[in-house]
Amino acid sequence: MEQYITAQAIFFSYPCYGKAEGKRKFTEMAIRAGRVIGDFELVAVAYYNRAVCYWNTNDFGNAFELMKPLVNTVTRFAVVDSGESDQQLLEETAALLPAWRNLVRFAENTQRVRPEICRKAGPEFCPELAWQVMEKIKGRLFRLAATRNAVRGPDSAALMAKLAEQKALLIARESNRLGIPEFNSFQSLPPATIDSRLADLGGDIIATAPSLAIASGLHDPTLKDIRSLLRPGESYVSFLTVMDGRKPVFVQVRNDGSPVVGLAGEDALVIRNLVAAYREALRTKDAARENEVGQRLARALLGRIDLAGVNRLLLSVDGNLAGVPFALLPLQGKRLGQRMAVTYVPSGGIFRHLRTTQHHVVHQVPYVGFARERFTPPLPDLIGANDEVRNAAIFMDGGTRRAVAVTDAGKADIIRQSAAIAEARVLHFATHAAIQDGFLGLELGDGRLESYEIVQTLNTRAELAILSACNTAQSTAQLAEHGEAFSDMARAFFSIGTRRLLVTQWPIENNATRILVTQFLERLRDSDAESALAGAQEDLRRLRPEYSSAYFWGGFILMGD
Repeated sequence: MEQYITAQAIFFSYPCYGKAEGKRKFTEMAIRAGRVIGDFELVAVAYYNRAVCYWNTNDFGNAFELMKPLVNTVTRFAVVDSGESDQQLLEETAALLPAWRNLVRFAENTQRVRPEICRKAGPEFCPELAWQVMEKIKGRLFRLAATRNAVRGPDSAALMAKLAEQKALLIARESNRLGIPEFNSFQSLPPATIDSRLADLGGDIIATAPSLAIASGLHDPTLKDIRSLLRPGESYVSFLTVMDGRKPVFVQVRNDGSPVVGLAGEDALVIRNLVAAYREALRTKDAARENEVGQRLARALLGRIDLAGVNRLLLSVDGNLAGVPFALLPLQGKRLGQRMAVTYVPSGGIFRHLRTTQHHVVHQVPYVGFARERFTPPLPDLIGANDEVRNAAIFMDGGTRRAVAVTDAGKADIIRQSAAIAEARVLHFATHAAIQDGFLGLELGDGRLESYEIVQTLNTRAELAILSACNTAQSTAQLAEHGEAFSDMARAFFSIGTRRLLVTQWPIENNATRILVTQFLERLRDSDAESALAGAQEDLRRLRPEYSSAYFWGGFILMGD
């Protein structure tokens, strides 16, 4: 952490110089910072600070000459951060966040105050800059989570060494490309040898930890990429809320217009307090308070987003926004979820991967479910969990006689059912979930099933995984402070190739959950997941008065595509 602070101090210690002197000082800053930290993530900060110097002296031409390579630099620095402890990775992320926030502010402020400069720099330049930095943050967090899960197994030391070497080689290749050889610790190796070693090393890493294949293969998409993937009526909105108390920034992409970068209606602290107040109103089933706070939260988050003609909203959130049930927010007399389908995606890279990658899997088993009813105090029993998976197996079987329901399940049962899991279309867990040592785990009869065990033991390409337990969507409070929105458990399922997740945003009531999930799966036979979830929620609200409050059904959300 001290090294990163020192590097930041180097960057910010120089005032704006004249053009010739500025170029020399810029190069000096980059090289000195690289020597201090042994990593050139912060080259992007050097570009930014140099550009700001030009900006402050109204030299906009030179400012944007530097901002253009900055976009490329941010985009290309998509390497797996590994070979270090979890705490080191978190500290580095925390140290880099201020620089990333500044880049996003720069793009949004320029677009709002001097849009002609953005246009001069290139079509959609300012939204693209904000987008690329936001994707950099979210991509790093996904890779961090995938690496944390992968390196907790028996071969962790060897895997970490390979990942560290991969990172050093990637830095060497990029430093050669950028003409900053001081960052290259493999100067004696010709570029072709570096490329060959990277290819071999990548194969070794994927063979050791297959779950890293998706994370390692992700490349941050451009706005043009995202727009080309959107279907008619869809809109993709990415939020960055870890803005050091200032207003969060969003980028909206539609397939029928230019992308937009803008500010939320309130600052980050106000939004955080509104999120807490809204969740509390839901928990206490205070309908009047829920509506009042919900309207304020909707104005703050959605008031400046163009939702006209949108029938499906894809949300990429960060921090505590993963705890916001966007579908419940009141908008023009209706809840947002009554106006359009709402789903969450961890990042644009994951969205592109899901939308462009075909499974080529014929699912021979329609459903595999695991339930646990009886627990040792202080965990309460979950009466009805066994019925939840039994009923689901009946609805999902479709006459195949291949659906599997494992009641009173333990971890050993998951191993025994590995063949069925590998062929399953839907994978379902009905049990408790709890955080221990910073990781979310599913509680089973003979221990916890943790996220790293999912990526190391589950061989599945399920279309849908249902985590029917409390708080399976959100990350821990510590990770949320660094921008992480989603739990390591959710990311673990994505890293092994699961396309969609049904997860929860708060503690769920046992009987209401059993009814809702059963109705969801019954409807899933004949409709898409969003329609099935919305229909199951409406049935529970309308047909069971005791569960009419949104607290009982509104915490279930869909992730993925």
